[in-house]
Amino acid sequence: MLAACALSWVMSGCSSNDPETAPKRHVSQFSYDPALCTTLLPDTGNDAVYEDLQHPNPIQSSYFEKRYDRSMLDGVLSASGLATQKYIELAGVELYKVPFEGPSNTCLFQYNLPIIPDELSDSWDESAGGDHGGGHLDGLFIAYSNGGPVHQAIAVREDSSRWTLVHEMMHANFFRQRQADNVPGGLALRNEVTNQYSALNSTYKAYRSSPSPELLKTLVTQADSVAHLLYLSLSSGALEEIADESLLLQEWADSRLEYVSESSAKNAAWYINFAHTLALKDLNDYSKVVRTMQSSVGRANASQFQPTLDFIASVNAQAEALSQKASAIVGNLDGVSMITAGADLAGRSRGPDREFRAGRAHVEAASNTPAMIEFRTQTAAFLRDSR
Repeated sequence: MLAACALSWVMSGCSSNDPETAPKRHVSQFSYDPALCTTLLPDTGNDAVYEDLQHPNPIQSSYFEKRYDRSMLDGVLSASGLATQKYIELAGVELYKVPFEGPSNTCLFQYNLPIIPDELSDSWDESAGGDHGGGHLDGLFIAYSNGGPVHQAIAVREDSSRWTLVHEMMHANFFRQRQADNVPGGLALRNEVTNQYSALNSTYKAYRSSPSPELLKTLVTQADSVAHLLYLSLSSGALEEIADESLLLQEWADSRLEYVSESSAKNAAWYINFAHTLALKDLNDYSKVVRTMQSSVGRANASQFQPTLDFIASVNAQAEALSQKASAIVGNLDGVSMITAGADLAGRSRGPDREFRAGRAHVEAASNTPAMIEFRTQTAAFLRDSR
């Protein structure tokens, strides 16, 4: 279920599908979900509706206005794990497994998939937190290129669930829709953050040096533009994680998403809660930037920044509402343990501490898109220089 956002880079190298020679990758030593050993075996469920792939139905969701192909999701709502795998591959997404190295009695739900190739496995390790993250990662969506067309791939841990497969498929779904809608992402979005934030800094310095109504108007406009750029950046990072899990959790609550476990649903609520925590920090930090500018223009002009602050607050309010809704949906599942991250909905450690740290490490890694890393760098520099 824990999933990283779309990444893009140039890769080269060789792959190995031989279990004896394939490198050992960072994987958890904990079983994902006991239900996979009993009622949710890979062939439990129906065939996927493969013809849905031929009839795209792009819609705008109620989750941060994110657009996706509804047909792509409808095709797997009641599918088995094996049918879901086939559906994803027919959609043109490469599908791999990361071998599980845990207890021998663990159910290897994704046993039949080829092993992740070397050219993608470094990304898996990085998203899993490396040697310090504990290696807890259930699935990863990757967009990559070797200089030609962009390839899309999903890697899942060998013992991960069908929920994980559908979650990663939705990352591919969101990614494709962004491409179709010409929404900037990856390095292009990072460069836009650099350019817009740099322009804002220049205007602020010019205004501080020589205040004028014209510079004030420009400053207010640029501050608002950067706030919306932050929203766009978050929407392919932490907010996409919230949107992805909120969508699947609602489908499950409405009895449309079938053949997934209650443990997966409760994990979704924890994940939404923690992703909101990360997004809130970024939103609050930029609010500090705007308030710093607001305090420097005098009381008579301060109100001009209020629409920007209200916009930032509205993004947080939606994330908070989704977090509360997720908690309410799984509120009657108190007897179900959250195996993935070892934490309850308040983020308190319930399981082994190293497992909780691993879960946190990956959720944080999932929010580290190139644009968000640049945004945090720019924000930190502004707040440091304005002291």
